[in-house]
Amino acid sequence: MPKKPRILLASIWAPLAVLLIPVLLALGAIFSSSIPDDDAPRRAGAIFLFLIPFAYLIVALFMATAGYLLLAVGKLNLRNLLIGCGILSLAAGAIFGLPSPFGVRDQLIGFGIFGIVTMLSLSLGVLCWWFLARLGQGKPVSREIPEDA
Repeated sequence: MPKKPRILLASIWAPLAVLLIPVLLALGAIFSSSIPDDDAPRRAGAIFLFLIPFAYLIVALFMATAGYLLLAVGKLNLRNLLIGCGILSLAAGAIFGLPSPFGVRDQLIGFGIFGIVTMLSLSLGVLCWWFLARLGQGKPVSREIPEDA
C-alpha cells in the first residue's frame, strides 16, 4: 500500500528553493551597482528582499494547493508539475516582459529573461517539492530470509 505524499512538509520547505534565485539576484543588485550616483537598483533589491516573507507565504500556499488538487484528481507526478512550471513561466514572461514601451526587440528580450529565470526558479522548487513529498516513499526493504537460501 503506497503512502500518501507529504505535501504539507514539501510545501513548507520547497518555497525556499523557489525564492533562492530571485534573492541572489536582489542581493547582486544591492551589492554591485555599476552606476555610482544611481541607487535605484539598490532600492529595488531592498524592496524585493523586504517582500520575500509575503512571497514565501504565497508560494507555499500555491504549492500546497496545487499538490492537493493534483493528488485529488490522481495526476500528481513530476511530469505534470514540470508542465505547470512551463505554463507559469510563459505567463510570467508575458506579464512582466511584454509590456515594454521600447519596441518588439526589447519585449522579446524581456519575455525571454523573465521566462527563463521563472522556469529555473520554479523547476528548482518543484524538484525539491517532489523529492520532499516523496521522502521515505521508496520500496520497502524486506527483512525476511528468502526460502531458497
